[in-house]
Amino acid sequence: MVGARQVWALRDGAWRVIVTGRTELRPLPTIRLPQPSKPNTRIYPDPAEAPVELKAALAAAKADHKRVLVIFGANWCYDCHVLDTTLRSPEVAPLVAASYHVLHINVGDEDKNTDLAERFQVPLKKGIPGLAVLDGDGRVVTSLKNGEFESAAKIGMSDVTGFLERWKPDSHRPGTAN
Repeated sequence: MVGARQVWALRDGAWRVIVTGRTELRPLPTIRLPQPSKPNTRIYPDPAEAPVELKAALAAAKADHKRVLVIFGANWCYDCHVLDTTLRSPEVAPLVAASYHVLHINVGDEDKNTDLAERFQVPLKKGIPGLAVLDGDGRVVTSLKNGEFESAAKIGMSDVTGFLERWKPDSHRPGTAN
């Protein structure tokens, strides 16, 4: 990976590059989460399906006292594929199945379902995937407001499991946080 920069200035009525620079070649960051062997281009359904799928996920969560893990993302997003693979991994899948209904909401080119992202306090400008946890009544339990999961190279398995453990419903009081 190489970083580059340019400084432009208006000189004699025209914009000109006055300084350039680049970093030394560095290896790409290591991703510590499971990566898909083949990307699933159907993780995120058509953006128009989000309201119906949200309603179904909330009804299911209310009935079985789980939470809804809402993941805003897109099929073109590699980090979204890595998170999906992680959630389906043998280490994480049992925790997800026991505590959550997973809802993938397609944001297109970060221009679709922005109303839902705002409603659930997930700022898409911070990157995707963006996450929120809802109770069965659709109330936000928590949301990631700073793009914490937007880069698979910056998080590890303990970040994912820690988040899921922290926000799963309490086994003694359905629908409440630990």
